[in-house]
Amino acid sequence: MDDRTIIKHILESGNSAGYKLIVIKYSGLLFAKAIGVLKDETITKDVVQQAFIRAYSQLDSWNGSSLGPWLTTIAVHLSLNELEKMRRLNGEELHLTPIE
Repeated sequence: MDDRTIIKHILESGNSAGYKLIVIKYSGLLFAKAIGVLKDETITKDVVQQAFIRAYSQLDSWNGSSLGPWLTTIAVHLSLNELEKMRRLNGEELHLTPIE
């Protein structure tokens, strides 16, 4: 089953069992992106889980394009938020380098 079909089924039926297929398919990608930002395996695992939860709660806002980039965007934003929170707790300022 492709991503669109799985998401459509979840939205129409309310049955979230198919979401496990999405998690299995994209967990490695999200982990790779988040660990690149956070550099901590434990925190990264938590952020990836949060990303999947947030994505599930916002499935109806997915525009039907490629699911991987949409999920990755959520994971990266959560990673940056977590990084900022960690730096504030440590009294450091957040300095991000713009992507060119």
